[in-house]
Amino acid sequence: MTRSLVHRKTGVAAAALLLLASYLWAMTASRAPSPVDVPAPEIDREAKPAWPVGPARRTNVNELIAARRVEASMVRPLVGRAFRIERPRERRPPGDAAAFARTLVPAAMSGDGTASYRLYLIAAECHAAVSPDAVESYRLTRHLLAPDYPKQMARKMEECESLLLDPQLSDTGAWLRQAAAQGSLEAGLVYSISIDKVVGGPQVWARHPERVIEYKRQALRYLEDGAALGNVSALLALSQTYKNDFFVPVNPIKALAYRLALGKVDPIAGDTREVERLEEGLSQAQRSEARRQADAIARWCCLE
Repeated sequence: MTRSLVHRKTGVAAAALLLLASYLWAMTASRAPSPVDVPAPEIDREAKPAWPVGPARRTNVNELIAARRVEASMVRPLVGRAFRIERPRERRPPGDAAAFARTLVPAAMSGDGTASYRLYLIAAECHAAVSPDAVESYRLTRHLLAPDYPKQMARKMEECESLLLDPQLSDTGAWLRQAAAQGSLEAGLVYSISIDKVVGGPQVWARHPERVIEYKRQALRYLEDGAALGNVSALLALSQTYKNDFFVPVNPIKALAYRLALGKVDPIAGDTREVERLEEGLSQAQRSEARRQADAIARWCCLE
């Protein structure tokens, strides 16, 4: 009898979950988001050397915290000026997501990059909670989940409802662009892998190739800026960028150099298997050049 009642309640919660997700998804998908009224970041069109020239800015992590480019509680210092950003899974306290988000808006609109980035994270989390992918994932794995999981998902959807129906608060692209332009180091990294949020989908790329060109140039600047300030995630992203041919032409020597530099300032990130993969196909002279560049990068970003 008790087991039957539990299954019946779980079934009701699951049905409510699906209905709520369908409603919120339809409402948010049918709205054209109204971007936050913040000018797009200017693109520096001056040619920039592909290799860092001169010393990096000697900004230490405390100055970055004071400038609201990173949150103090998220920073883990490493070697020299290097640091890692470690953000917990929870993006907001329990309760109405819109109510909490509105407490961050004044700081975000006054130039606080960390507040703008948190608004991006909250909006992205709410969009993910009602996406068809989330519902389909639940459908496929519900037999592996705790009995109260549907209630947890339904609660998150209910908490997100007001935010998702607010065009300003729910505009992930606008908050991400704003946070990156304000100097948030985390936002700069996410910006570099979020062309769909920043520019739009493939149809926009075809109609406005100039936007894609500017997006790539700005994304690379954000990564280089983060690396120059000691953010090890930016070093890793630059290695992947030179490996994968998106922002810049493939350069296997630089891909290896940034990966080796990462290992010099963050021992945990020293993945020897990835280094071996990057070395494949390189001559001994090319490997030596990559190591020379890695020493220069480590000094440039973190050690001098």
